[in-house]
Amino acid sequence: MAAGTSHAQTLAQLPNTALALSRILERGRRKLETMDRYLPPPTSHIPPPVAPVSRKSSGYQQGTLHDRYPSMRLIAKHANQQTWRVRLWLVLQDPSSSRLARVVSTVLIVAVVLATCVFLLQTEPSFEPYASTLSYLETLCVALFTIDVLVRFLCVPHLGEFARDVFNWIDVASVVPFYLEAFLANRPMASLSSLRALRLLRVARIFKLSRYTSSIQMFLHAIRESSQALFILLFLVSITMLFFSSALYYANAVDEAGCIPAIHSVLCSPLREPAPPAPCCHPTPFYSIAAALWWCIATMTTVGYGDDVPATPPAQAIASVALLAGILILSLPTSVIGSNFQRLFRAAHTQVSDERWVEQRTTDQPCSQTKVERMQSLLLAFRWSNPDRHVIEYSDLLSIYDEKDKGHLSDSDMDTFRHDLERLDAINLVEHTKRATRSDVKKEPRLETHARRDRFLATADETIQYRLLESEALLESKLRHIIQRIVALDQKLHVLSEDVE
Repeated sequence: MAAGTSHAQTLAQLPNTALALSRILERGRRKLETMDRYLPPPTSHIPPPVAPVSRKSSGYQQGTLHDRYPSMRLIAKHANQQTWRVRLWLVLQDPSSSRLARVVSTVLIVAVVLATCVFLLQTEPSFEPYASTLSYLETLCVALFTIDVLVRFLCVPHLGEFARDVFNWIDVASVVPFYLEAFLANRPMASLSSLRALRLLRVARIFKLSRYTSSIQMFLHAIRESSQALFILLFLVSITMLFFSSALYYANAVDEAGCIPAIHSVLCSPLREPAPPAPCCHPTPFYSIAAALWWCIATMTTVGYGDDVPATPPAQAIASVALLAGILILSLPTSVIGSNFQRLFRAAHTQVSDERWVEQRTTDQPCSQTKVERMQSLLLAFRWSNPDRHVIEYSDLLSIYDEKDKGHLSDSDMDTFRHDLERLDAINLVEHTKRATRSDVKKEPRLETHARRDRFLATADETIQYRLLESEALLESKLRHIIQRIVALDQKLHVLSEDVE
């Protein structure tokens, strides 16, 4: 009883960071036991990860400059000997390469938005007095786009890669119509339809934003991820539209002259006042299956223009079923696309958080060890980790010791982490697993069916406990941040009350 009381007193003296760390280490120990039980022993040493969250291949990662232009890897190898062509290429092609590149990308984005607004205002009759001003603004924007395209074309490291980039063709499509329109405007052969077609091509300028905005690229990536769902949507919609348009064509009964029966017609109804002239013929809008197809598209997409409506009761029943079928068919693939976009958005948010957790170089370490490596070394020294399998999530450690949300750990935070490890090691709060220091553990022999079932149940129990501990740690982290905010708010209120007094 006394031993239990002393142990409880020792736990009460531990700081909150040490208690949260003990739960993380316990989760790591159970994860390591499960990996040792079911996974084969590693054949080589696995280096510690440099990011807290591992990226899956299905996650969204914005295309880098090297991914789109493999020849840029050769330029990266000779980064100390960059020519003026390479510098200009990086400034115009990679907005994250330098501060000047970010400024240039911002100017081009403003030019794209301005050119789009000018394109819209030129069609407003009330802005005809400002036509010359709008024309000057458009010329200025097109000049910027032209310089951008020409400089990137002259500085391209590989012409084939430049030609395969879709964004470059979008840039060309946003510039060429302006010059073609200026060339054809003074020609007597230039027709109004050709000029209108060239003006329509100027809408392509808005797609230039996709080069500089990751959200559009994320949306396009979500569409590519949902290609199978889109194919299913197209297949089902095509079949159902063909079926319902054919059924509507035959259900909307007409006479030999192609007229709707008077009893079902609105124009020729005998109950109409005044009576319709005789003979009266209300032609059916569904004179063919192809004509009924337009109505089916508008109905199944829940648009419902109301220009063409079924007249007979059988046709109205078919229209009701087609409307319900359209809602069901369109909702399922749309939910798949939405879930893929949410998953990619969360992956992009995680990527931004991971980039904050970079390898922080310290000046007091002569060997230039990163703080991630220092934390890994401490975990190995206190036998909380395995050199071949790293089971501790560094994002969890960051959430405990980065109280000010700096995105990295300072030297004082590292000292706190080391002291917490020493305290936990002194009281043996978390059971040390011998598998963290022994690499010659033999695997269990193949068990029988009942033994496999027991192992599965044991693993399921461990997984449930692991998830509970993980949820508890996350909840404690959130509560700790809330308490910090409350304390800061209380201090501000105290200062305000003193000022009032």
